[in-house]
Amino acid sequence: MSNQLARWLLWLLGIQLPPQTDAVQWQLEGAWPWSPGAVVLVSLAGLACAAFVGWIYVRERSTAGRGLRLLLATLRFSALALVLLVMIYELRIDYSRTSLPCVAVMVDETGSMSEQDDYDDSALKQQLADRQKRAALPTTNRLDAAKALLLADDAALLRELHRRYKVHLYAASGTIRRLPADLAGQTAELRKLQPTAPASRLGSDLQAVLDDLRGTEPAGLIYLGDGITTAGPNLAEVAPAARRRGTPLYMIATGSDKPARTIQLDDLLVDDVISVNDPVSFDCKLTATGLQDRPIVLVLKDGKTGEVLDRQRIVGGESGKSQRARLSHRPTQIGRAEYVIEIESPLSELKNKVTPLTKSIDVRKTKIKVLLAQGYPNYEYRYLKNMLARDETIKLKTVLQEADIEHAEQDKSALRVFPVGRDELLAYDVLILGDVDPGQLGPTVLSNIADFVKVKGGGLLFISGPRFNPLAYRDTPLAALMPIDLKTAVVPSEEQPLTEPVAIRLTPLGLSSPHLQLGDTPAESEQIFNDLPEIYFYVEAPDLKPGARVLAEHPARTGRDGRKLPLIVVEQIPPGKVIWHATDETYRWRFRVGDALFARYWIQTIRYLARSHAAGEGGAVQLASDRREYEAGAPVQLRVRFFDERLAPRSDDGVSVVLEAEGQTRRNITLARDLSSREIFTGTVAGLPDGSYHAWVKTPSTGDKPAAVNFKVVAPNGEQARIDVDTAQLQAAAVVSSGKFYTLRDAEQLLSDLPAGRTVRVDSLPPEPLWNNWRVLLLLAGLLAAEWLLRKRKGML
Repeated sequence: MSNQLARWLLWLLGIQLPPQTDAVQWQLEGAWPWSPGAVVLVSLAGLACAAFVGWIYVRERSTAGRGLRLLLATLRFSALALVLLVMIYELRIDYSRTSLPCVAVMVDETGSMSEQDDYDDSALKQQLADRQKRAALPTTNRLDAAKALLLADDAALLRELHRRYKVHLYAASGTIRRLPADLAGQTAELRKLQPTAPASRLGSDLQAVLDDLRGTEPAGLIYLGDGITTAGPNLAEVAPAARRRGTPLYMIATGSDKPARTIQLDDLLVDDVISVNDPVSFDCKLTATGLQDRPIVLVLKDGKTGEVLDRQRIVGGESGKSQRARLSHRPTQIGRAEYVIEIESPLSELKNKVTPLTKSIDVRKTKIKVLLAQGYPNYEYRYLKNMLARDETIKLKTVLQEADIEHAEQDKSALRVFPVGRDELLAYDVLILGDVDPGQLGPTVLSNIADFVKVKGGGLLFISGPRFNPLAYRDTPLAALMPIDLKTAVVPSEEQPLTEPVAIRLTPLGLSSPHLQLGDTPAESEQIFNDLPEIYFYVEAPDLKPGARVLAEHPARTGRDGRKLPLIVVEQIPPGKVIWHATDETYRWRFRVGDALFARYWIQTIRYLARSHAAGEGGAVQLASDRREYEAGAPVQLRVRFFDERLAPRSDDGVSVVLEAEGQTRRNITLARDLSSREIFTGTVAGLPDGSYHAWVKTPSTGDKPAAVNFKVVAPNGEQARIDVDTAQLQAAAVVSSGKFYTLRDAEQLLSDLPAGRTVRVDSLPPEPLWNNWRVLLLLAGLLAAEWLLRKRKGML
């Protein structure tokens, strides 16, 4: 029976009903006093009577019109209905005491809710600030944002929830705490909540709320928080349990899902000992979050004076992905230099304090023994000899094969002949071999030159020329030292005029090589090389040996494989190094600018070839980790560096490290050679459990006390391990439970989305019977009397 019909019937019976409230509910009920079979028979009899009455009035011949007959039939039908539906059905009013449908509200008060998010949307920032003001809350952290949503405008949202539902309010902090049931008590307790819980167990807390509501059918469960779970199941994993209970989850993200803006600097790579006036590169790892496509400025400072020595601007990459940054300086004073690398901007936007990198470097002034040999006095030899003779850090000796007998007496740097004795040659640090006739040297001297590189670890530089170097060395011991394939090399004929100017272009590897840094930055060095005067003579060597690396190349011409022709090539021939010049015209770089760039290039290249580093603080070999402490699961990068390059293995995977920790199986880790530096080997270890670790170099053997490093792996720092809102988990929980996800921007739509829910019957009150009410009997008599009088008046009796 519809509610309106029931009210009309009860009004006719003179019964006053109480309003539908949280306390009392009413409804019309009845009961057949007979068996189901008897009920069917009575129902069929009633229908038969109604059909018979209708048939009678249709067939009856009288002067009554159709309207009157319809009225008479209605009176008869009403009397029959009153008998069947009220008296025989024993209609009564049932009263019951009920409560409103319930809804649960779970507020996250864990440590991550103390974060104050920086929103890019100015309109949203203003909206949240206004809401905080209307709620009289002091901060805009995530917990206060949740409080403001419930308490703004005299707790309007919470008050509306209380009007519609019975509100169960919980604070979630690893364990749930049920707040008072009344509105005033909940409002007071909400204001007291503080985000201090050390760990988030949101999945467990959600399950505990569902268990606490057992025996009820909540219209929904509202969660306000950031969704970050640091222990136990997450919200999405418990959402199926809410779905089985028929409880949709309405997830309100009170914070930003954008990663917090942080920067971390580590893994500094720089020489411990350098020569004065040499460029030194500081290569470090920068890991940024929340700064994708944003400018980040690093500065290199003098650790003693604070003076900014270099500045680099890089663009933030993918959040959490490391980038390499390089700064450089050219120290001009001998002694101990202190350096600091730090972030200049955007410091004010960062959530963390960036620990600067510091480094102490020994700047020395050392004499390098150089032997310069040339077949005949060309321009390259003359300018190079004069420049090196003037440099105080170079101890120069020269050999000129076509010189007069008096040359050695007139030039104190000149030798009469090329050093014949092996020990005499091995006393030098660098050998510059120009267009020298190998036939005048002899097999013994050529073998000594090979030993100079392969045994001593000296630095050798070949300067190509039109007569001998490199083609005349094909069948000599020097062929094995050449980084190019002599079979396919082509030298221009001396009779052929050279009219095509060629600009030397650095490769990416050349740009990163310290000895090619003619400027203070890689970009400046590249521009300097681009502006250098062109050369004309060069040897075409399209094919390189394995391991050879191109530092500079032709700007346009290529070999058969499509690669540009090399002009400067370097190869590591353990323990020494070899550089090959395709041209003997670097002297042309003096044009326009004088000796400055020509001298800088050659002095830096000679020092590069002469580098046989003394052991740093960790000895001739250093093992380092990119950090001293890691969170569990974070990758650990190990790096082995050979300060004395002669100790570096020839094989690219020739370094192995042993990793030990108490109570764990010993691990052997193979490191691979770094592509940009022969003396550095790196490797990564992932998935290490908590503990203190000791790593040491197993191979190659470096003595009784191998290079070693210690580091720790610790459990994540609780609530600070992750601070960006876990939007994915919140959305997944809402979808699985057939609920809905909101942000602070649209959270006020919650009230229109919540279902009405079902009231809960608490107790039954005494019913009020209607079937034996005297008004029912009077109504039945009135219906019958009205029909009889109308029929009599029309003569239908």
